[in-house]
Amino acid sequence: MVISSTISVKLPTMEHALHIGSNGMLVVSACLLVCLSLNCNFWIYEILIFCLLAMVGMSYTASNTLAMDCERRYAGIASALLGAIGFLFGGLVPPLVGLGDMMYTAGVLFLAGAVCAYLCARYAMPVREGEKNLLYRICYVMIHLPYTIINRKRG
Repeated sequence: MVISSTISVKLPTMEHALHIGSNGMLVVSACLLVCLSLNCNFWIYEILIFCLLAMVGMSYTASNTLAMDCERRYAGIASALLGAIGFLFGGLVPPLVGLGDMMYTAGVLFLAGAVCAYLCARYAMPVREGEKNLLYRICYVMIHLPYTIINRKRG
């Protein structure tokens, strides 16, 4: 993940890094699902996991950078929300792996997570030059909503 994070910083834009990472996660996760379903060799599995982690590292760096750039004033809250969401999914996904055949279920969850990441990345990209993208709008709402709720309770 460290190498791919370094590579993502060297790309022309963070949007480009997010595009490569999300597309790569989708392709590698589909290959991983096939590999896990067919009980392939251990080393094939390991190589695919390494590639998947490289794509995750690239996407994670790019998406966090884009999210923190939305509103610099509230970067701390944005960082806390990103961390909390990671813990939320970290608590939800492990019990799902235990359903049915663990190899197949893990492959399906890898692919489902990659599809969600791909759709979010595609949905958040700017449509026209100069127009604020959806990622900016989502960040704005996520960051300002807690402040609005807290200020209403105080006032």
